[in-house]
Formats: sequence, C-alpha cells, structure tokens
Amino acid sequence: MTANVCGGVWYTKIVTARRVAIGVTVLLSILAAPAPVAAKRDTGSLDLAAGDGSAGFSGDGGPAKSARLNKPYGGAVASDGTLYIADTANHRVRAVTPDGVIRTVAGDGTPSGEAGPVPAGTMGTGLSLSLPGELAVGLDGTLFIADGPGFRVYGLAPDGTISLRLDASTGQGVLDRPMRFPRGLAVAADGTLYVSDRENNRVVAITPAGAVSVVAEVFAPNGLAVDGQGNLWIAAQDLYRMRGDAVSPILDHQADRWTVGDGTAQPPGDDALGNVRSVAGRASDVHVVDDVRHAVRRLGTDGAVATATELDTANLGFGPFDLAAGPAGDGPLYLFDMVGSRVFRVDASHPSPGAPQAGTVWPWLLGAGVLVLAVAAVVLMTRSRPRASAK
Repeated sequence: MTANVCGGVWYTKIVTARRVAIGVTVLLSILAAPAPVAAKRDTGSLDLAAGDGSAGFSGDGGPAKSARLNKPYGGAVASDGTLYIADTANHRVRAVTPDGVIRTVAGDGTPSGEAGPVPAGTMGTGLSLSLPGELAVGLDGTLFIADGPGFRVYGLAPDGTISLRLDASTGQGVLDRPMRFPRGLAVAADGTLYVSDRENNRVVAITPAGAVSVVAEVFAPNGLAVDGQGNLWIAAQDLYRMRGDAVSPILDHQADRWTVGDGTAQPPGDDALGNVRSVAGRASDVHVVDDVRHAVRRLGTDGAVATATELDTANLGFGPFDLAAGPAGDGPLYLFDMVGSRVFRVDASHPSPGAPQAGTVWPWLLGAGVLVLAVAAVVLMTRSRPRASAK
C-alpha cells in the first residue's frame, strides 16, 4: 500500500509539473501574441498653418504660425499656393505665402463696412469690411470676398485693388427677391461666380458678362465648391451636387459609398449625406466637414467615401469649421477653426475603408493556434492519468 501511495504521489507530482509547464506555455503564448488590432482608417493629421490659438490681431510681415487671428470663418487657396484667410472678427482678409509669411490684403480693421460705391483704384486695405466670411479665387487670380452683413461681394485683383461685384441691388428685374447675406462662394472655370443666398434658400450665378440667374433652390445653402469636372457642390446641411441643370442630393445609404439621389425629392430622405456644413472641391475629389462624426470626409470620383482626418473635439471643440482646397488634384486642404482662431493644413492619405493594417492579424492567429494546442494537451493528459488505488 505504501508503494501504491508513493507511486500515486510521484505520478501526481509529475502530472502537476507538466500542467504547470503547459500553463506557463499557454500564458506565454497569450502574452507573446499581439492583441487583435481593429481595422482602422488612416485618419491623417492636422498641421498648424496660421494662428497661435489666441484671438487677436498681430503678426503681419512675420511667420503665420505665430500670428494672431480672430475667428477665421473661411478661406481659399490660389493656384500659386497662397492661402487666403477671412480674419472675420478682425474685419480683414489676410494672405499666407507659400513660405509661411502672413500679411493683410483687404480690410482696414474697422467694422462699419461700406454702404456706397467703391471708386476705381481703391486698394483692398483701404476698404472697411464688416464681417468678411467665405472666399473664392478665380482662375485669373481675383479673390472674391463675401461680406455678409453688408450684403456685398467684393473682387480683389492681383494688383491689390478692390471692386464691388455684388450687392442687394444685383439681379433687380431678374430675381424675385433682393439678395441677402451672401454666404458660400465658388468660381467655375469659365469665370461664373456662384453665391449661396442663404436667407432666400437659393444659389445665384453671376456670369463674367453680368447675367444673373438662380441655379439651385435648396434650404439654407451654406458652403459651395466646384470640382474638377465642373460640378457645383452645395453644403446645405444635406449635401447636393449640381451637374448641368440637375441638382441632386448625395446619399450614403451604403457603407463607405456615395451615390446620387432623386433631385425631385424634397427633403431628400433619411439616407442623405447630411450634417454637412462646408465643402471643398479639388480636381480628383471633394471633402466635407461632417458635424456629427466630427471628421473631414473624402468623396472620391469612384464613389468611395473615406475619413480624411478625425477632428479631436477635446482640442478643437465642436466648430464651426470651414474647408478650402487647392485647385490641383492633390492640392492642399485647409481646415479653418473659427473658435480656436487657427488654420490647419490637413495631411491625410486615404486607404480603402476597413482594410486591416499589415502585420496585425497573423501574429494573433498564430497565438490563438498555440493556445488551442496547449488546451488540447492539458485535456489529453488529464484523461490519461491513472486513478489512485483505494486500497
């Protein structure tokens, strides 16, 4: 009986040692295997382009990153890379050269705004702007400035002179109501200027010859953009595209895809791509600010939707934000942080949405395989152990 007991104890010790070894192996395999990483998009980054984050006015002639802005509402990018900023609460428009130097190009800093005619040869810096907002650049280098409270749009020529392009009297005899508070601006390749007349729920076009017409009627239009194919995009809470004479809502009822909806349906429906405040067009894509997802989203010409960059509400707040893009296919994209008095350059790439990151899945699968084998070994050894004699 003693031999049987000793043999049982000896065997039990062996089995225990084996179990410990297997347990250690299992634990090490779990610890060594990388945890599964959820597939994610490259959310890009925001690089400071202008503004030190404190509201105020300073910095002309120096680095834009250390200058002070005051609630920049919008902007535009010229073909030479110059970034224009509507420094709204400073009642000015400022320009940042490609080498990062900032200067004032329009507005004398007084908030009264102009009420009368603008004499020929008036310099942009000698004009009063009440609250400059959206900007747009034409192919000839003319910078268009929407001064909403004054019901005016100005044109700033490359030589620095400024002229009145639109006011409440524009379109008399053609428009059924006077224009009020121009918001979004966009310029087509042929020089046609598009203006979102938000309070009248319409988008108005003014040709280089001065002809005025209503091209779209949507509720509360805000941002405008023209893409590389000449389509006009309208951010009006929902997003619309005007191709030719057809104005259609953009839908995103399919994951990571956008399609064109029925332009006769008003409102466009629950599957419309909504929560859009601003839009920017480039030759190869369109970007929008999604106020609910707190992200800048890219709409490709192939119908794909991707996240260009996520907006960290802890550092940026909840907006409002505006976008501006360079005219080139891969031109720069800028985000205007009105509350934070900063402008950022969006540096983003656009992988296929949902694509797993290389090297994150197979190590976890290997670790899982080791774990399965180890558990199987424990089960087999437990079943093969002889029972101790009752004698």
